[in-house]
Amino acid sequence: GPWKSYLGYGIGQEQLSGMAHMTGYRGEGPMKSGINHGDPITGSHAAGVLLAALRYRRKTGKGMFIDVSQQESSVALMGPEVLAYQMTGQEPERQGNRSGWYAPANSYPCVGDDRWVTIAATNEEQWQSLTEIMGIPGLSDDARFATVEQRRANHDELDKIISKWTISQEVYSVTQKLQKVGVPSGPVLRGPDLLKDPHYQDRGTFVTVDHPLVGPKQYPGIPWRMSATPGQVRWPSPTLGQHNSEVYSELLGLTGIEIEKLDEAGIIGTKPTGSRII
Repeated sequence: GPWKSYLGYGIGQEQLSGMAHMTGYRGEGPMKSGINHGDPITGSHAAGVLLAALRYRRKTGKGMFIDVSQQESSVALMGPEVLAYQMTGQEPERQGNRSGWYAPANSYPCVGDDRWVTIAATNEEQWQSLTEIMGIPGLSDDARFATVEQRRANHDELDKIISKWTISQEVYSVTQKLQKVGVPSGPVLRGPDLLKDPHYQDRGTFVTVDHPLVGPKQYPGIPWRMSATPGQVRWPSPTLGQHNSEVYSELLGLTGIEIEKLDEAGIIGTKPTGSRII
């Protein structure tokens, strides 16, 4: 297509795919997420189609050309929004942390610096359980919040009331209280929390890998478990150009002089040279 010569960055995929338009708060501008979704989702799609191509080769003895679009991989995440527009003729609005179907649904401040708990009441039973735990007189009978439609219409006022209650609560304690009575909730974990979390520790989610440039560090390991063939992280990611010799010499048959010329021309190398915008 017309964009075929563009450099593909995850930071731009959210904007070009419409994802950024759906991210952020109502009444404010589009917002980029905290990660570059375009990069990992494209890698996942590429891995899947590669396995399919290898299966085809095993079955037919023939190979094939694979074209994986980073742009289209990002657009593939926008199916519900695209369908919603076609069904209603209206563009879906940015919701922030809220839901388009129930209320309350948001992240609320807790005791401590930048500590937050996510709370949602997806039905009347959960809403009543939430009001009982909060213990605010008259809240369960407040006409502004009598139905899910009214709670959504008065979400700003409801958020203020809940925030005033959670601000004096410890994040893990309030999570346990709410979960105990069936109210969906959970702490918003930060980097240090992830490494110390009992669940992740029990699962062995993070593994220590010794990298030649930064030394031993903890990284997310394999996110699935297989009983017959359990995998493991055996080595760190390669440094830039680490396997140039093996690839160009042993696999492609280039001589040392030819490899040296490629290095001098900046075609290959072991040091980053920056990006070139086409």
